Amino acid sequence: MASDPFSTPEDCAALVLTEAETHVPYEVYEEARDLFNEGQLAKILIAIVTFSVWNRVAVATRMVPEAS
Repeated sequence: MASDPFSTPEDCAALVLTEAETHVPYEVYEEARDLFNEGQLAKILIAIVTFSVWNRVAVATRMVPEAS
């Protein structure tokens, strides 16, 4: 994983796990499992799939963000 001066190893692991989402390589899961306890990992995975489903609903229904 590339070095990021603004993120913790946990931040980076959660982002890599998010990007892998549907096919998580063994190494990605192992790194996340090393950095998070079981409860934390479960919460991260639930957040990932929640964001994913809302994104899929938005794409399928052609939602457009409101202008501020």
